[in-house]
Amino acid sequence: MDTLTTAKRLGYAGLIPFVTIALWFLVSLLVAPLPTAVTVYLTTAFLTYSAIILSFMAGALWGQVLTSDSSARAPGGSQLVVSNLFALTAWASMLTDYFLLSLLALLLGYLLLWLAETRAAARLQGPTAIAGVGRDYRRLRTVLTLVVIACHLVVALCIRGFHQEERAPVILSPTSYVQVAAPEHSPGTVFLPG
Repeated sequence: MDTLTTAKRLGYAGLIPFVTIALWFLVSLLVAPLPTAVTVYLTTAFLTYSAIILSFMAGALWGQVLTSDSSARAPGGSQLVVSNLFALTAWASMLTDYFLLSLLALLLGYLLLWLAETRAAARLQGPTAIAGVGRDYRRLRTVLTLVVIACHLVVALCIRGFHQEERAPVILSPTSYVQVAAPEHSPGTVFLPG
């Protein structure tokens, strides 16, 4: 099996947690709300998986810079710094007290990482330079990035929709939640401030 085939299989398999959790949120918004404990579990799972994958993909920039032809390389040190900034953004997204802010930070991280990879490809050896497999890899990365961003948007819109309709619990934090019992809501329901 060649490298690109393996990359495709792993890349599409890596989408499974994103798509599955996004679909759970969508079904929950449209059909029946999830219990608070399940919502907390799914949001935490989505955020932690997303942060790990963003950090992993950011580390791929190191390999691209370090294995590129040094004569064609623009300042590679800046790419290494950028890679670390993405990893730190992923980590910081786990420390915020607001799930929607975490989602936004990760979503922007994926978009900016894709842009950084595209720019690196052009600088290092032209548009076919990423990881030695060229345009097919760029297409794969574009599709994967678009699906991941779409999943982040679905989860964010569902979370916001839960709050707007006040049909289901919404967590305040990806790492913990506070149960709020307002007179007009059932005890134990958690809503975003707004």
